[in-house]
Amino acid sequence: MLSPAMIARGVLGSSLVLVGGFVVSTIPRSAPVMELQLLADARATTVGRMVGLALVMIGLGLLGAAWLSLCRAVARDGTDPHDAVDRVRYCTLLWCAPLLLAPPLFSRDGWSYAAQGTMTNVDASPYLYGPNVLGGPVVEAVDPRWMGTVTPYGPLPLAIGDLAATLTGNPWVLVVIHRLAALAGLALLAWAVPRMAGWAGVNPALATAIVCASPLMLANGAGGLHNDLTMVGLMAAALVVAAERSWVLGAVLGGLAAAVKAPGGLVCIAVALVGLPLAATLAQRLRRLVAVAAVSVTCLVALGLAWGSASGGSRRSPCRAPSTRRCRCPRSWAARSTTWRRSPASARRPRPSSRSPASSATWSPSASPAGWRCGGPPGGRSGRSPPSRP
Repeated sequence: MLSPAMIARGVLGSSLVLVGGFVVSTIPRSAPVMELQLLADARATTVGRMVGLALVMIGLGLLGAAWLSLCRAVARDGTDPHDAVDRVRYCTLLWCAPLLLAPPLFSRDGWSYAAQGTMTNVDASPYLYGPNVLGGPVVEAVDPRWMGTVTPYGPLPLAIGDLAATLTGNPWVLVVIHRLAALAGLALLAWAVPRMAGWAGVNPALATAIVCASPLMLANGAGGLHNDLTMVGLMAAALVVAAERSWVLGAVLGGLAAAVKAPGGLVCIAVALVGLPLAATLAQRLRRLVAVAAVSVTCLVALGLAWGSASGGSRRSPCRAPSTRRCRCPRSWAARSTTWRRSPASARRPRPSSRSPASSATWSPSASPAGWRCGGPPGGRSGRSPPSRP
């Protein structure tokens, strides 16, 4: 039986990491939360930043203590293993919950994901240009080192970012959506790890606690919302599905893992081998490997073609020259309620660079709250006439 005090200690730790993260993490300067005077004062002073850092460290310490208690509890637990695994998953869910709305922690990568998804949405290929082709809130918190760098990721994160950008231009909401994708990878791990532990005769609850509930996983994987977590979750699921159900489904999941990041495709080697008997001949293994490679590559290329990124392009042409007619990118109703305004004084046009197209997506302070503009064909992707100004 898990102690309520242990669970509460983990929740308190995550909450302290959340509060401290608002002080020490990079946040777009135009974010509404930056208008809070207390937060602005804390971020502007050395004492305030040290207090924020102390809160983060204390929170991580509480998470670590709760995690060690959880590992000891499930290691000694003599109840049904399935019940113990469910309790570990429950703790992981509770400890992740406070971090859902946090800014990207310990890294600015989440802001880069938001910018790359927005680029895909406005038909500026992230495989050809860096986030510096954009202007406005979506790039305010991107690390300057990556502003002129093309994306190293596959089409799946770009597809997620593209779909998210059709709903909102609010960078914070975009970051939360990418965090949900990372948490989906964590959920896949929570499903796959107990099964793999059962193969090895290891306590499945303890294995799940070590992998899924550790402070490193919660703070860096969920809090930092790294795409690697989605990739690893898909890799683990591919291995389990190939062993217990079908190597074809495993190969599809392996292709999706590669669509997040190229190293994810390495799981296809295990997918090809795990479903074969130990006595399989070399020829049988090679044939299975070729078949798995064909399925996974087909899945990867199909996803890339669907988002126009298989060869580094976009679903339409990239942003056009300044003489091209400019348009308001289509936005749904959600954009009007979730995209914050920038003041005219803080609005800026993107800096030209050797990798940027001649025109770029820029923030228009005079337009509606969904005031992104992009170069390209009139009406953006939808082909519709641009809406009139309000």
